[in-house]
Amino acid sequence: MHKYPLIWKGLAVGIILLFIGTAIIPSTAQDVEKPSLPTSRGNWLYVGGSGPGNYSKIIYALENASTNDTIFVYSGTYFESFSISKSIHLIGEDKYTTIIDAQGSPHVINFATDWITVSGFTLTNTRDWANDCGIYIKNAWETHTTHNTITNNIFTQHREIAITVYKSEYNIITGNIFMNNTDAIETGSYSYYNNISNNTITDGGIFLWGAPNYNVVSNNHVIRGGITVSLGAYNIIINNTIENGGNLKLMWDTQNNIVKNNVLISSNAIILEESINNTVQDNELINSRGISISGNTIDYWHTHTIENNSDNGKPILYYKNQDTITIPSNAAQVILANCKNCLIKNLNITNLKDGVQLGFSTENTICFNKIYNNSEIGILLQDSQSNNINNNTIEKNSRCGIAFQGYSHKNKIFYNDIIKNGDGIFDEGLSEANDIQNNQINDNSNHGVYIGGLGGALNIINKNSFKNNYGGIFLDFSYFNIISNNNFLNNSKYHASYKVDYQKAQTNRWIKNYYDRSHVIFPVLIRGSIKTRFHYYDYLSEEDVYIYRHGFQIDWFPALKPYDIGV
Repeated sequence: MHKYPLIWKGLAVGIILLFIGTAIIPSTAQDVEKPSLPTSRGNWLYVGGSGPGNYSKIIYALENASTNDTIFVYSGTYFESFSISKSIHLIGEDKYTTIIDAQGSPHVINFATDWITVSGFTLTNTRDWANDCGIYIKNAWETHTTHNTITNNIFTQHREIAITVYKSEYNIITGNIFMNNTDAIETGSYSYYNNISNNTITDGGIFLWGAPNYNVVSNNHVIRGGITVSLGAYNIIINNTIENGGNLKLMWDTQNNIVKNNVLISSNAIILEESINNTVQDNELINSRGISISGNTIDYWHTHTIENNSDNGKPILYYKNQDTITIPSNAAQVILANCKNCLIKNLNITNLKDGVQLGFSTENTICFNKIYNNSEIGILLQDSQSNNINNNTIEKNSRCGIAFQGYSHKNKIFYNDIIKNGDGIFDEGLSEANDIQNNQINDNSNHGVYIGGLGGALNIINKNSFKNNYGGIFLDFSYFNIISNNNFLNNSKYHASYKVDYQKAQTNRWIKNYYDRSHVIFPVLIRGSIKTRFHYYDYLSEEDVYIYRHGFQIDWFPALKPYDIGV
């Protein structure tokens, strides 16, 4: 028998009452367990449900919330859009069933202060005007918003952008699902130190523009979209997967960025467009389009670190500032930047964006390769001189077989099969004194040879076959070229044509070419257009007016039979 029976009886009654008390469910909580989130130092407010203390709209709860409060929203569809101007946690019961529908408003949620968390919602249905988006985080003179977290949400049916971060720092966008949006995530103008990670994006992509610096984009899965950085520095793009999508692109003076351990599957390319001193390392491309560099200064080409990247298991090889290198024959792709006397031979280069790329490189030889089925260019020469391209098969490259860009002078293009491309050879017009001889330039859907007129001149086009192209040769304000001893056969639009300024109307020379259905002993007229100046004046004004009129150049002694042109 206990010594103090009344005390023991009192303890028993107290324990029973305690269990009864803990079993009573507060009407405002409704059996919902609070999600695991950073500890809130404030109060919890509830939206939806049937409790007498619950708010019917999120905006009503926001009006009554204080800093550090948590607003918990029960499943349901809430037709509203609003701004948050207090540092609070806004939490949905279930991201699949807790829906905020903006009904075509500019934004679902506008962030107007720091330290906001939004989690557990489907946010949907914003309009398609500029700056419209699901969540808008913008630093402005009147508001300051940084250190926000957007996690575990679904964004869908945003006709412009799902999330926009503008001039804001230290935001975390992680673990969200984006689908059926025009674009997913955009950081604009001077957005620093943001973390975009572990999101799944279907349709749309991630776009960092306007000097976005020190951001991390990691472990995202992007389907039918891409990742782009424009005018940014010191960003890290790491461990992302781009599938059935676009590019991973650094553009417009981006510099000192890291692109590492990404996987592109059935997508386009890693593109460095007018970009400086980036590291592209350990990326794997599967059925994708390789690496592409563009830019008209040498720093856009030879300042990068590009290593240990592969396309379908074969190495993508980038060399800079090298002399007398023989490229291994197992290369999937070759890029030479400021290189000299290198040999690219016996390679099979296919299904890339641009196959072989030479930037500011001289006296290299590209020979006996098969370069085909690339989505842009087979061989690209950017400001590269005195290279020898011979005995290659250059076939079915969508834009062109060989492209001269910038000041690419004195290159020799001999004994190649250049067939079934967009343009066979395309010169944008700054290159001079290239020698194009003894090639089969056939079955191209646009021009066999196109030479533009930004300064391109003094080229020799001799003893080539131009057959079954849309147009054989087009000289677009290009002068002092010699076109001789070629065969023009069955080109559907024209064998040769041109545009010239009236002051240089007869500077190209057409010599002894063979034209099918030739006029035997008669000269052949090469029809084109002459840009002609007229001085116009009336009682009110006076000015020079330019018009195009028909013109012709003449091959005085065309060949009477086709030449035997073999490769």
